[in-house]
Amino acid sequence: MRRDVNAGFNRLANVINNVGEIIAVYLGSRGVLKPEDVYILRTVIKGLASTATNPFTEAERRRLLELVDKDDLTIEEAEELHRLARKFYEEYIDKTPDAFKVLLYAAAMLGITYRKYALGKQPNQPPT
Repeated sequence: MRRDVNAGFNRLANVINNVGEIIAVYLGSRGVLKPEDVYILRTVIKGLASTATNPFTEAERRRLLELVDKDDLTIEEAEELHRLARKFYEEYIDKTPDAFKVLLYAAAMLGITYRKYALGKQPNQPPT
């Protein structure tokens, strides 16, 4: 029974975290979140990533930090940042609750980048 309760709790925690992630992407894509709104998380991410160990590889750690340092991401870079952040989150959430901040930052930047490129490709349409 305890195992079932723990499994249920873990599923609930994942749902809550996924909702937060989806909200961050949505708010970024709608223009509610701006890059300067989420830059404060950069410091937290740099501190967390500096202590990352296997299975998060050194190359992944360096790439995550490189993408976090960029102010202007391409869609491919934003998606890569999000993928690395999800991996970081999955590996380290049991070690530190701050791992969620990495994923939240990446989700917000993904939405912000999607909005930037969507607006750039369709300049005659009003923002949605």
